[in-house]
Amino acid sequence: MLRFIKNGIAATILMSLSLAIKAQNYYVKAPHDLTAASTTADGLSWNNAISLQQALQKATAGSNIYVKGYTTEEANGKKEYCYTVPDTKGFVLPSGVRMYGGFKGDEAEIDPAILDNPAKDKREYLDSDLSRMRYRSVLTADIEYDDVVSKTWLIYPQNKKRTDNAEHVVTMNLAPTNANPNSSNNPTVLNGFFVMGGNANGLYGGGVYIVDASTDDNNTGERGYEVARCFFTDNYAMQGGAVYVASNVKVKDNQRAYIHYNTLYNNVAGTRGADDNLGGGIWAVGKAAISNNVVFCNTNGGMRVSKATTVVNNTITRNTSAGIDLVDKTNDSGLKVYNTVIWGNHRLNKISPAPELYNCAYYTLHGEDAPTGDKNIWLQESNNSAEGDTPNFKDPAASIIYDLNYGWKTTAYPELSFALDYGSALIGKGDPTQYNDKVWGDQAISANSRFGTADDETTTTIDIGAYAYSKVSKSRRRYVNAAGGSDENDGKSWATAFASPQKAIDALNDGTGQRGEVWVAAGTYTPQTHITADNNSPVAFRMYSGINVIGGFIGTEESIEDRTRDVQYTWKYGTDRRTIFQASNYTNTGWNPTKDEWTINSGSYHVVWFAPVVTDGTGSDNNSVEPFDKETILEGVTIEGGILTSESGSTSSSFLRNDGAGPSR
Repeated sequence: MLRFIKNGIAATILMSLSLAIKAQNYYVKAPHDLTAASTTADGLSWNNAISLQQALQKATAGSNIYVKGYTTEEANGKKEYCYTVPDTKGFVLPSGVRMYGGFKGDEAEIDPAILDNPAKDKREYLDSDLSRMRYRSVLTADIEYDDVVSKTWLIYPQNKKRTDNAEHVVTMNLAPTNANPNSSNNPTVLNGFFVMGGNANGLYGGGVYIVDASTDDNNTGERGYEVARCFFTDNYAMQGGAVYVASNVKVKDNQRAYIHYNTLYNNVAGTRGADDNLGGGIWAVGKAAISNNVVFCNTNGGMRVSKATTVVNNTITRNTSAGIDLVDKTNDSGLKVYNTVIWGNHRLNKISPAPELYNCAYYTLHGEDAPTGDKNIWLQESNNSAEGDTPNFKDPAASIIYDLNYGWKTTAYPELSFALDYGSALIGKGDPTQYNDKVWGDQAISANSRFGTADDETTTTIDIGAYAYSKVSKSRRRYVNAAGGSDENDGKSWATAFASPQKAIDALNDGTGQRGEVWVAAGTYTPQTHITADNNSPVAFRMYSGINVIGGFIGTEESIEDRTRDVQYTWKYGTDRRTIFQASNYTNTGWNPTKDEWTINSGSYHVVWFAPVVTDGTGSDNNSVEPFDKETILEGVTIEGGILTSESGSTSSSFLRNDGAGPSR
């Protein structure tokens, strides 16, 4: 009888423990969204949302926490729209709990498996960047909400406005506890957050500190973690300003240990005035697969990584001290880095030996030795120049410095972009065999396919860096050649080229919405048709959204790279490869010194019409009709002869009409 009672008690205890650690989905809103009734809410729906700290206290392994975000306009810089740490230790994310931000707050069905897959995830983002969530779930360590970046001390500990800040914004402790054993080895996930304000003075990981404090735990290494789609800014630590992975994080290969699709910007490590790479962005001693991250404008280094890490397809740029270094120059020697661009930092690396680079692109500002490795590209110092290989980032930071111009309360994200622009030397130059899309995701941080296809349409390619350029496929290309081309041809090769650029543009503007590309050989081309059926509308070459027009070809090239480099600069064209779009009936009899003007005769108000069109053939300034909603490029072309007068009724440029054309260049 006594034995029966003991077993009955044991069974009751186990049942109670099982009920206590039952996994749930918890819904969280910021303080301004919570009411007095929220104190008794269960957090099991958006309508019964609770605070973030309540959710973290309730959640156990297997639970998911969904955190509402707010647009910059909604929040208007107010504290009650943020999620402020409860104390100076910061938020603690328990082992096996997944926490996702970036929600609008009315989503009916949420599936973590979809949230973990950027290709399927429906959460909205800005600037074609997966780390820039439209609805920002701001996790801040600024308890008093009074931080000010000092021009002298930046965000170093000497900045007295930051003395109240928590050591870490988030600690991800992979270790189980008695109350949360995580016996199913669920991963710990932080996904979709704006992480700022950490102040790990003398410590590690101001933004996120990843640690596994397990001792006598047989499952050590079976519990993985993931940090994804987060934007880190204004975090300080002695090492790992934004992210630190401790040495005791020894995740096995069959579990996730991912740091990917993040931006790490304006974070600081070390001491002021030092010139040391202390991982202003990332310091990873323990296991980490680091991919598709953008690490820029951090102070005292971009990354410090160990042999326990895998570093593939990252963009590391504009960081002080150095771009990337090993944690331990002896034990970590031989670490290989793949498909990563390290450009525009104070140095490529500070410590010797450095990581080995393979299929990477780099620039050495201080004359460091070329890295060991293979198939690397040495970049020019300039982002876009006429000589040599350049990265051609869309809108990069101009200086290697902490960016004092960005204010996160009023501006969602910095108006900077390291996305690849047309003609980048990084396009297609990586090694696709080194990127594991089945594990890390099949998209770049730019939310397009990580892989591309070469012009033979069979060879798989991959771009260098975190971003991918959406190359137009060969099947969507048309050729134009004034010498020997005919508009009776199909335009699908140089041998069967069209004679008119407009014929090629119209052929690609086929109603499918697909992008296209027109290659135009050297020669002079004159518009012959009105931009609409109305004969009173201008005679001009009409551009359409997503249809690129590129000149500067001789007429034999198989790739854009086959053109001589300086064809990007029309004033350097040789006569054998100068593509001219010229106004109809154009003559130029020379300069008139009396009138201080060129003496021009022309039959065209505009040579190129690069703007929306409405039915009456006039431009639409508000994009209400046929907007340019895709990037559209006109490049390598000399435009001449357009002339407009006050009688034309137009005040736009005579050679290129570009009113309300949207994303073009």
